[in-house]
Amino acid sequence: MSITDQWLNVAKAELNGENAFEKLSIQKKNITIKPWYDASSVPQGQSFILSQGNSWLGPRAWIDAPLVRVTDCATANKKALNLLSSGADGILFDGGDDLETLLKGIQTEYCYIAFKEKTELTEISDDFFLEIARLKNLRKQNPGIFIHAYIKPFSKEAYQPHGNMISSTSRALAAVLGGCDALTIETSSELEERIAKNVSLILREESHIIKQQMLQREVISSIL
Repeated sequence: MSITDQWLNVAKAELNGENAFEKLSIQKKNITIKPWYDASSVPQGQSFILSQGNSWLGPRAWIDAPLVRVTDCATANKKALNLLSSGADGILFDGGDDLETLLKGIQTEYCYIAFKEKTELTEISDDFFLEIARLKNLRKQNPGIFIHAYIKPFSKEAYQPHGNMISSTSRALAAVLGGCDALTIETSSELEERIAKNVSLILREESHIIKQQMLQREVISSIL
């Protein structure tokens, strides 16, 4: 008996004899999200290739690009250099017209630099599985596209600040599993900024998500 059949039997018993796939599957737009996936869920011959990224990124699958709001170019430059020296792979600048001052000391050949007003950002909602499927489908339809995932702060004040951090982390994980090339988490306070700076690093270095990317992308691609 396969592991899927074993799970189905246990689930059926807990659901008083009802079929788990019929009872627990969720329909969102034109996507059916099933309650169980394994390697056999992937259609034969189907594959999904993530972007290869930049040579300096190495085996890491996405660029951590914190947002730096520019009111003074010298101050923004100092902040960007600090972020780049403490784990960030790039910077998304919001504003700034004095590029010489803004980019002083930044080795652009070794990091990613973008400007919010000139970058086509893909905003990530809090619908975890739908966002994974949406980004994968975007990549599938546009193989050479560069996907810069952008996460806005959680808007419910009653749940601040911890609700915002949890929501941002969940949406960041969806963006990563969906195959984004770059990730920016917008923040609304110094506490959130400190946490957001480390979200990508925690997902990448401490959760060992890179080691699971092959299996995850094969299984999750079956919800498309």
